Amino acid sequence: MKYLAADISGKVENYDNALYQAMITCLPEDAQLVFVCPYYTIAKNAEALHLHSYVSKKHRQSVKPLKRMIKAMEGVCNYSRLYRHIKRTSPDVLHLQWLPFLEVCNWEKHWLRKVHAHFPNIKIVLTLHNIYPHNSKAEQQKSYRKRMAEVMPFISQFIVHTQSSKQKAHDEFGIALDKIAVIPHGIFMPEQFPKRERTDKPLRLLIFGQQSPYKGTDLFVEAIEQLPTSYRQNVDIHIIGSTDRHMTETYLERAQKIGITWQNTFIEEQQLFQEIQDSDILVYPYRAISQSGALLLGIAFQKPIILSDLPSFQETMGKEYPQELFCKKGDIQSLSQALTRCIDQYEEYKKRVVPVLQTIIEENSWKNAALKTIALYNEQYATR
Repeated sequence: MKYLAADISGKVENYDNALYQAMITCLPEDAQLVFVCPYYTIAKNAEALHLHSYVSKKHRQSVKPLKRMIKAMEGVCNYSRLYRHIKRTSPDVLHLQWLPFLEVCNWEKHWLRKVHAHFPNIKIVLTLHNIYPHNSKAEQQKSYRKRMAEVMPFISQFIVHTQSSKQKAHDEFGIALDKIAVIPHGIFMPEQFPKRERTDKPLRLLIFGQQSPYKGTDLFVEAIEQLPTSYRQNVDIHIIGSTDRHMTETYLERAQKIGITWQNTFIEEQQLFQEIQDSDILVYPYRAISQSGALLLGIAFQKPIILSDLPSFQETMGKEYPQELFCKKGDIQSLSQALTRCIDQYEEYKKRVVPVLQTIIEENSWKNAALKTIALYNEQYATR
């Protein structure tokens, strides 16, 4: 059995690395796995394929026209290389981690049609990390549904990370439920947790990751504005990560006036781990998400987490997580109340959440995700 998996754009690099490293340790003896992405190659018992990388990791999410054009050229070249590799090696299953062009055009429909026509025995698996592209508006979602309908006939199986995403993929795109597999997203565990460097007493609140409207960073700033002055003076509030330009122009000055430290820049991994370790309360006031890598990293640090009541978040955190630490999606007052509650009762919540988060970590191991992914590959192989 030959399995070929690819993340053409490198959009979910950390997920790829964790999943496929785990899969390598679980593969049957008669199986070959090649995973490819622009930033590294993981391979076992097969020739490695190196994809092009024209844009650095630091700038891969840039919306600047020149970088987007270069990234598009990179994608076309990598699809070409992937096709030639398929022709040379004849894999049984092709697993795509993303269709990056689908967000703006239907170019990938033609590539998938070509693969399907020339290699009819290959089973194609697609992971839907998000049901819709981040920050997409109603009209954009309508166009996305049309493009999704055009690629669906070439996909044998879809993967999502939560039951709520499975139902939404069915409702939004009409994908048959038996063609959607739920494979939970693993928890991102640093190889080594940094030692806490902060010795000062004020509680630190932290939002981290690339900041844009769907993450609710603006809601967070407005919720902090609603806190009594006595609260704001006794907490240390940080926002870190490259930020949407419009949000910076609208909210950065407001945030600074109320004492928020906003670091609008790309954060390297080790610095990010240190920032999380030095914080006390993590906040995720997202408006929409299918699954959040930032949340799955934050869970590993076992701190009180305040988050919006999105179905995917509720499913990930489970029924044992304190329900009062959820805020209503898009509701500034609800978020402000959750912040106040957690600040007032921090020590109590710290004790309550640790065993719950430990259970979440155990149940969402990368080995479990790897075994389920391999089982899915085998099911697809059996139906060739």
